[in-house]
Amino acid sequence: GGGAARRGAMAFIFKKKKSPKQLTEGLTEALRAVTVVITGPLDPGTLPPLSSTTTTAQLSPEDNASLEVVAKRLAELRTLLCGPKSRTGTTEAKEGKEIAQALCELGVPLTLIQNLGALTFEARNDACFILSYLIQSDLDSFATVYLKNRARQVTHLLVNLFADAGIALHCGSLLRDCLRYDFFASEFLEKSCWVYDKFFDEYLTCESFDISSDAFATFRLSLTKHMNLVPPFLVENYSHFFARYNKLLTSEQYVTQRQSLKLLGELLLDRQNYNVMIKYVGDKDNLKIIMNLMRVKSPAIQMEAFHVFKVFVANPKKAEPVAQILSRNRDKIINYLHTLNGDKEDDQFIDERNLLIGTLSKMKVSAPPPAAAAPAAPAQGAAVDPAQPSSEAASLQTQAPAAAEPATAPAEAAPQPEAAGAAPADAAAAPAAAPAAAPPATEASAAPAEPAPAPAPTAPPAAAAEQGTAQPSDSAPDAAAVTEESQTAKAGEQAEPQQHREAVAS
Repeated sequence: GGGAARRGAMAFIFKKKKSPKQLTEGLTEALRAVTVVITGPLDPGTLPPLSSTTTTAQLSPEDNASLEVVAKRLAELRTLLCGPKSRTGTTEAKEGKEIAQALCELGVPLTLIQNLGALTFEARNDACFILSYLIQSDLDSFATVYLKNRARQVTHLLVNLFADAGIALHCGSLLRDCLRYDFFASEFLEKSCWVYDKFFDEYLTCESFDISSDAFATFRLSLTKHMNLVPPFLVENYSHFFARYNKLLTSEQYVTQRQSLKLLGELLLDRQNYNVMIKYVGDKDNLKIIMNLMRVKSPAIQMEAFHVFKVFVANPKKAEPVAQILSRNRDKIINYLHTLNGDKEDDQFIDERNLLIGTLSKMKVSAPPPAAAAPAAPAQGAAVDPAQPSSEAASLQTQAPAAAEPATAPAEAAPQPEAAGAAPADAAAAPAAAPAAAPPATEASAAPAEPAPAPAPTAPPAAAAEQGTAQPSDSAPDAAAVTEESQTAKAGEQAEPQQHREAVAS
């Protein structure tokens, strides 16, 4: 009896290890035994019937038992491929190639991707680890041959399955592994923009912080990894892509807004995106968005907006509408830049800021054309230009009804961060006040036609009509407050000194 027990123990210890092919065949048999698992290839855009929300109670006992066998086989393959989970060492090249070859011959990789939602949590982790290892190492040409021939199908599967919250992070990780290769990047950069439309519509603005951050990591990699493919795509699809991208910049979600603003700066400052940069900084609407972002309360977003704004200013061949906005807001922008990031200045930032101030100082403020006739009464909600006192240190004055003389404005205030489209309050703070310390702006429907004397200025109203808009703060640039339409709003103000006038418009 004792001898038989010893022989059994010895046999267990010296049990022959299963080969990669045996383990792969065992995994395939277990997958086929699960009736709800799709082992055949799916058409592009078609999703498997099961998702991560499927519970064991919804499956038959036989399927649950088979899924447990699948999890066991995946754990064995992972151990054979990369060693125990506590180890970082890898298996020998020969065994790795045998595993990759056996998986490809039996079509296991696609089956695992299609049915990630049906696997248990640990099985998903093991499956993604195996696939990620094979993609990155390209064992037995796993990525450059097997996946390359199925790149479209794999891209459709992973992008669409990202909508399943339970496996979104797994799909995102695999997508970034695939984006190491240009043939996968080409699928992302299709002319139809279907991948980016998915990200813009669903993933980048997802309420889940983990999912939206993971989606943005994939989004960013797709636009920065293969710079031989990205610039032609952005030029060809400029209008469609950046119309969607600008919505991210005005998102109410802080993380989305900051990450998209930072990525925009990287894209525009990359020399290979020169043609894209020229088109972007030549659009006055883009300038308005960036100038309004320089007025928000977050110092981090202000700095990211500054790095994009400097490209508009440094462009030696500015489009006429862009040059007009910059010149008419010149003094306010310069005052704002003097107070920007005052507590955390570094040498590089100071050099860039001084360069912008010097460039803006050389720009001439264009005077509006002389009025040909008396102006029509402003529409309800329209703002009329207030006169601005002389000297660069004077602040903008506020309008009040039925008055003959403009009120005297206090000294320049620090830039007032505010959301896009709203006019900042006329602050009474000292020039050295931090941007975030300024009082928030309030919206008003219209500005009266004439100024009135007042002991202290009030916030200029926000624009609501086509004829004019609110004025920005003395030091905070308001992109939405200056356009070419401001010239017509000044038709009836001939009596005021032309050198003290500031065009404002929406």
